[in-house]
Amino acid sequence: MEAYTVKVMKGENATQEDLLFHLAIAKACGNSTINTIYADHHPGDLTNFTKYHVCDKNIAFIGIQEHRDIYEAIKKQDPQLAQRKNENTF
Repeated sequence: MEAYTVKVMKGENATQEDLLFHLAIAKACGNSTINTIYADHHPGDLTNFTKYHVCDKNIAFIGIQEHRDIYEAIKKQDPQLAQRKNENTF
């Protein structure tokens, strides 16, 4: 999350950092099925999505807050809120 923020603030491409953030969430959820599906199927989709959207400065800055919202929901142990916030990022 922090690496994404730093790159966005510098005006750099944060595609890889965005992907790693979402993969970390999938891994941390502890559900091997979700982790496998996400790792096996979503990286290409997410890479394409972020290639065309995270590179847009306005959307990239919005992504900073979206990542923080997801993180805060996880920290509060509110999986429903985290899921809703994560769904808003795609």
